Amino acid sequence: MGLCKNQLEATQKGLKSSQDYLATQTNQLATQATELARYKADADSLKMALTSTEYQLNQVTAEKARLQETANKAQNSSFVSQREWQSSIDWSINNTGQVDCPQLYTSEVASCVVSGGPACVMSQAVRQATEGNYSRDLELTLITQCHNPAAQKQILAAGEKAVGEYLRAR
Repeated sequence: MGLCKNQLEATQKGLKSSQDYLATQTNQLATQATELARYKADADSLKMALTSTEYQLNQVTAEKARLQETANKAQNSSFVSQREWQSSIDWSINNTGQVDCPQLYTSEVASCVVSGGPACVMSQAVRQATEGNYSRDLELTLITQCHNPAAQKQILAAGEKAVGEYLRAR
């Protein structure tokens, strides 16, 4: 009888040990499930951010295509007096107020939306012109005139080189 009692106690200890092990494993699985749910929520949030970024990129791409089309048309238009387009550029260079068309302000000049306005963008355009990147300085200049299609047309008609040289001289 003593032998059976010892075996019973050993079996009970084994069961208790197994129960403790199962409880530990259950807790670990619950923790992992919580972490997995958090990772899934993070992934969903990143997917939403990516969708928003893709939408913004599509808007910027469409606006760039519109500006390019306007540039192509402007190259075929009549001569624009130098004073008119330079005056529009000077307005942008000196305007530290609120921006128009903030969706056009790419990451390079996004900070200008909240601080510096068109003048901030034009400082980047001058830097691009100084580096000889006339195509980019023209794009930046046109962004500051998004509210004024007539000025955009005049600037485009002046051409990349003339605008770039004017900005280099600034």
